Amino acid sequence: KELVIPFEPSDPSKPAEKDDKNIPKEDDNKKPINREDYVVVGFKVSPDKSGTLALGDQANKAVISALVKKGTEWAKVTQPTPNGGNDYTFWHWNQAPADKVADGQVRVASFIKSGDEIDPNDKNPLPNNFHKVTVAKGTGVDGKEAKDKDLFGKTYAVKKDDTLAQENFPTLVATEGYKDPAWNVADPWTVPVADTDVTYTASATSTAFDASNVTDMTVKTQPKLDYVEGSADKGKLDLSNLVVTLTDKNGNKQDVPFDQLGGYGITATPANGTAMTLANHNGNPVTLTKGKLTAKTDNLTV
Repeated sequence: KELVIPFEPSDPSKPAEKDDKNIPKEDDNKKPINREDYVVVGFKVSPDKSGTLALGDQANKAVISALVKKGTEWAKVTQPTPNGGNDYTFWHWNQAPADKVADGQVRVASFIKSGDEIDPNDKNPLPNNFHKVTVAKGTGVDGKEAKDKDLFGKTYAVKKDDTLAQENFPTLVATEGYKDPAWNVADPWTVPVADTDVTYTASATSTAFDASNVTDMTVKTQPKLDYVEGSADKGKLDLSNLVVTLTDKNGNKQDVPFDQLGGYGITATPANGTAMTLANHNGNPVTLTKGKLTAKTDNLTV
């Protein structure tokens, strides 16, 4: 008795119908088939029009039915050969039922094409030269519209040397307290996928000033610059009007008035209150220092 006898179902939407009128009465050797010795199972492709199946005399079919001898373990069942089409590649068969073959069971051959969304937790290895591309949401960023928000967190199967279409990337906006939303790779939809899985992450820059990462210091408002050596009211350096602008690594700026210089680790040379002399100070600036950063006022006149 033959183990698997394929046939074309009368209704492709019911590939494992146990009373299908197309169930063969004879095997390939023209010997009568005892229906009680067999169960009816089905095989189909997914999604529709993604590929074909071939088994025995059934070729180029989207759906194939088969008589399988009762008591057969699925591991011993000869399954159809899948063939991709319309840019689709065969991916995997769905998991076989744990028990032995039974009437009504349908096995599904899944096909995939470059750019298809997939479940990132799917345990089935992707076909050769396919890689996972994930669109991730980082800090301080969101989608501009509802349809954009839904695109975050999705994973796609993309063929090597292909790109993931721009329509799969959300239009970005910064959330409150952030600016300059961007991808970790410029225009990721133009970047061909290499020989590895990849995650593209969108994030934005905080607008909060980062005092621990200052990259630039300039004098915004000059202090009093004119003095008279030895004068009781015009002889000592007065920095009370001085304002310094600090810039952090993200381009955020912070204005620091004189009375707050110490809180930002800024020192002045000469110091506030220094007696001005013609010999030491005329024509020289006040130098401000913060770590390795320096800034100078305009020159003093004494």
